Amino acid sequence: MGTFNLIGDLSGQTDGKPIKITQTASAGNTIHTAVTGTTNWDLLYVYAYNCHTANVTVSIEYGDTDTVDQTLVYDAGPYLIMPPGIPLQNGQVIKIYASQANVVYVTGKVHRYTA
Repeated sequence: MGTFNLIGDLSGQTDGKPIKITQTASAGNTIHTAVTGTTNWDLLYVYAYNCHTANVTVSIEYGDTDTVDQTLVYDAGPYLIMPPGIPLQNGQVIKIYASQANVVYVTGKVHRYTA
């Protein structure tokens, strides 16, 4: 039977600080690179906050340029922007870009399932 452990912040965070989304097109800012291989899983909890004076759309890239888009209402976050505990593995890279640069901040936690 496997185990779950909190491994900490998203790999794109430095010293626990939120990731400022500076990109406005693909490829976006890297927020997390999943565990390598197909035995273990990273389960992500990702939140975003819009500090702009208008709504901003964020586009989440799951390992390629296909996106899932979500609108963040200004001054109403933080928003859970990915399904809670979404499982990722095999070095998959998650990137985000926004319709407005430098106004969206992303933070999160990673739990790792080890088989």
